[in-house]
Amino acid sequence: MEADLHRIYGVDLVGLWSGQLTLRKLRVLIEQLPPDCATAYALAGAELGQLSGWRLTDLLLGRLADELALYRWQWEAAHIDPKKTRHRAQPPSVLPELEPSSSQPDSIPVVSPHRLGDFVSEQEDPRGY
Repeated sequence: MEADLHRIYGVDLVGLWSGQLTLRKLRVLIEQLPPDCATAYALAGAELGQLSGWRLTDLLLGRLADELALYRWQWEAAHIDPKKTRHRAQPPSVLPELEPSSSQPDSIPVVSPHRLGDFVSEQEDPRGY
């Protein structure tokens, strides 16, 4: 959390002891940390640990790149004569692979720091369903 406060807001926790930072202001800053900060990933647990360092825009762009590569692969497979060319493997994902867990959720877990000042893990469907 200290690194996030320093990186995002330029605030040093030493300010708590020197009087430059109040507990109220610290709480407000923590509540407003972005959902893709290192603190959120650390509190989300090991299943999202491999995504640490990836920003939300990076993940969305990676997903878009994967979808476009898959679309091109499917289009080529449907429009190329199979007798003239060999079968091509499905393109690999540019996103990091998550370690398999016992139960794979249908949605992406999102960490939201905006509920009563605590970090709460929520299930949110990225497609908006």
